[in-house]
Amino acid sequence: MFTLFIKLPDKTKLLNISFVYWLILLYIILFLIIAIFDRYLLMVLPLLLIYISQALRDYGYSKFIFLTVLLIMMAYGGIGTYDYLSWQRTRWTMGKELIAQGVARQDIEGGYEWNGWYLYNHPELEKDFNPELGVYLKAGSPGFKKPYVISFSALPGYQVIEKHEAGTIFSKINYIYLNRLPAASTVQ
Repeated sequence: MFTLFIKLPDKTKLLNISFVYWLILLYIILFLIIAIFDRYLLMVLPLLLIYISQALRDYGYSKFIFLTVLLIMMAYGGIGTYDYLSWQRTRWTMGKELIAQGVARQDIEGGYEWNGWYLYNHPELEKDFNPELGVYLKAGSPGFKKPYVISFSALPGYQVIEKHEAGTIFSKINYIYLNRLPAASTVQ
């Protein structure tokens, strides 16, 4: 009833599959040489799906194994998304609490999304901000010169003033930290 890879394809079908395989391999090699973002690997996904669908058609597959892998991947994706959204909810809550206490938004390093939301349309608030140059292209991390940093850990040179539980399921990162430079004034 359940089978896995029951027949071998002929050589002409292997040539069709190998072309797609070499395209995937070439793209990944170029990706590794250039060292760019992982989102560019999404271009490999259609080729990979073509390759896998051809291999499954030629070799056959087990519906039981397929459903098991599908359910595992769905659970992994759901739990990963839940953990990510928990981090974000905690991070944004901490940042909004700082603003409510009177901290200027340009004094908060809340991460890429936070900076984009609060500072992108206000380049006068950031000395080194250039909306045409992606933040990811800046050398180092100029945001860590700010008085307040929301991060996944305590930072050297900063004092931890708050620590909030993120409420994740499987992540080892359970807390989000609000760090303040010792020289930063306490805002009440």
